[in-house]
Amino acid sequence: MSRFTAPLLVTPLNDGKSWVIVTDDFTYDIGEEGSGDSVRVPRGMVSDFASVPRPIWWFAAPWGTHGHAAVIHDAGYYLQLRSRPEYDRIFLEAMEVLKVGKLKRTLMYRAVRWFGGAAWSANAERNRTQPGWKIVDPATLGVLRAGEVADSALVAHDRENAPSVEEVREAVDAARRR
Repeated sequence: MSRFTAPLLVTPLNDGKSWVIVTDDFTYDIGEEGSGDSVRVPRGMVSDFASVPRPIWWFAAPWGTHGHAAVIHDAGYYLQLRSRPEYDRIFLEAMEVLKVGKLKRTLMYRAVRWFGGAAWSANAERNRTQPGWKIVDPATLGVLRAGEVADSALVAHDRENAPSVEEVREAVDAARRR
């Protein structure tokens, strides 16, 4: 059976919806464990988990049982190393592995099939014009590498003191200029 290869560790940005992935090797094995086919989430990638309109959070919030699958899906839509339908199927498979209820996972899968095209196209354009736009350096946030954190506990910022997305981008740009 498919599996996630590491715990997902994140730290929030203060925009109230975005999170930075701090796990060094958050990967999902596709199909069967150890299949050699996987999706790897880059450390420092920014994710909003599932992009769910607020009026339907009662059914599926941005985070929840499906959260790990949503991060894998975000990475796929950002990286675009496979086709959009493949990443959507991987999202569905990962939700099944996470034991997301059949109705919820089916509707979430249908939603990305019906409405995900705009995000896919926007990401493709942004990747072309701003390579690396969705990656920040967690070190600029003062976050330790997952392997440096005692007992796999994450010391992260609280939302009130977390930097804004703009502050993170400015810090990353400054670090790149050095």
